Amino acid sequence: FLVHTGPDKHSVQVRQLSDGAVFKTFTAHPEGQINYLTLDPNGSYLATSEVGNEIKVWRFPSGELLHRWQGIGDPRSIGSYLWMDFSPDGEHIAVANYADGLGGTIEIWSLRTGLVVTTLRGHRSGRIYMKYFPRGNRLLSWDLRDTIRVWDPIVGQQVLSISRPSDVVRDCIFFPKSGRWFYVDMAGHLGVFDGRPLESREAAVTTP
Repeated sequence: FLVHTGPDKHSVQVRQLSDGAVFKTFTAHPEGQINYLTLDPNGSYLATSEVGNEIKVWRFPSGELLHRWQGIGDPRSIGSYLWMDFSPDGEHIAVANYADGLGGTIEIWSLRTGLVVTTLRGHRSGRIYMKYFPRGNRLLSWDLRDTIRVWDPIVGQQVLSISRPSDVVRDCIFFPKSGRWFYVDMAGHLGVFDGRPLESREAAVTTP
């Protein structure tokens, strides 16, 4: 399937890859525009975020609503949920919550209970992006002005902090077989790191 937002920005459309025909359409956020959507690795769940302060988790591809989380951010601001990532085992979802000028947090939610497992704090910039390591026992996060951080997402502890690169980080990508990951910034610089020590719970990193 191919999943994307509908023309009205309130709905989700599911298309068949074979012929591009619409398989299913459902209204995800009737009162606000969809900001971001993502599927879990097993293709069982779909998460959508609204521009504002709401996240919904759906059973995929049926469109059955499983969880609705609203108003969970910093109480001093409406904030917005910008980025989400499912854990590789499909048990949790990491949600980056930001509020301009107030910094940001990462909330780890249980898909089974719908409750927060832990909250990760440390990023000074509000806009946070993150990805789970392939094994799921570490979470990599970065923001627009501060650092790249590595977390134990269940315990809620920071494992490693990497000083701010030379420019704003554009993306981080994993090489699952080698255990390495790299970042690329807006200036075109590339940094490569060895993630294997982190997978074995050692707070160490090797640069080429």
